Amino acid sequence: MTRTTTAGSAAERAASTNIPSARLQTWHPRCMMHPFRAWVARILLHLSSLFAALSDAVSGKQKPEKIVSANGGVSHGANASLPSASSTAGLIRQRRSIFPKDYLKGAVVGDEEVASLLEAANWAPTHGKTEPWRFTVLASHAARMEFYDLVQQTMDAVLEGPDLEMRTAKLKGLIAKKEPVLSHIIVITCRRAPSPQGKMMPEWEDQAAVACAVQNLHLQATAMGIAGYWSSFPAPDVRESSSFKQALGYDQRDICMGVFFLGRSDAAGSYRAKRSPLTEKVIWKH
Repeated sequence: MTRTTTAGSAAERAASTNIPSARLQTWHPRCMMHPFRAWVARILLHLSSLFAALSDAVSGKQKPEKIVSANGGVSHGANASLPSASSTAGLIRQRRSIFPKDYLKGAVVGDEEVASLLEAANWAPTHGKTEPWRFTVLASHAARMEFYDLVQQTMDAVLEGPDLEMRTAKLKGLIAKKEPVLSHIIVITCRRAPSPQGKMMPEWEDQAAVACAVQNLHLQATAMGIAGYWSSFPAPDVRESSSFKQALGYDQRDICMGVFFLGRSDAAGSYRAKRSPLTEKVIWKH
């Protein structure tokens, strides 16, 4: 039995079900058998677009505003599609510091994946638009060994006696245990430079911005199933050494804020976390 579709009934269904343009286009070929039906189809397509625009206007939906960063990164404004509040809270609660002892040997994180982590870091909040986070990515065994050598050379310059012997042994142990399972090391630095308006922000504000960037990075790693751990390595007397900063291309005002170890692990599910009650940390005043 042949079903006859009238223009009126089709228009009513399009208006009542808000048929998108793509679905209307799949309906067109059957209508093209008759010139009048083809004309009706075009009218319905325009009406569908008009109804969609009116619906967005009434509901307050607008095209998201594009925000372009200095390096070309693009984000959308507050009207962009966002994950649910429960999904966001779940991701935050699932973030764990996964220690290298639980990384899988030979399980490499791709450079493209690391770039995704750094892109997330790049959207941290920043007072004065200083964007002070800087990262040095050690993506190969050779690059990491060069970094360990720099740490050792710096310790040789700033330490002596038993302290030097103890720290040297500790570094050798770190290399022996961690290096076989590491995929990348990201050296984290706070760049101390004036804002675009020429103003120096307080040091703690720039450091807080870098910490937010690392949190972004870690959350993205969690979402991607990548194991990560923010470490204070190397020790402050090495990180603050002028020769260490110079070798890494830092300005003497810059602050090394440790490193982020990356790898893969199948033990993330065994890591447990808890927090003391929030009531012990919040004071409400009305």
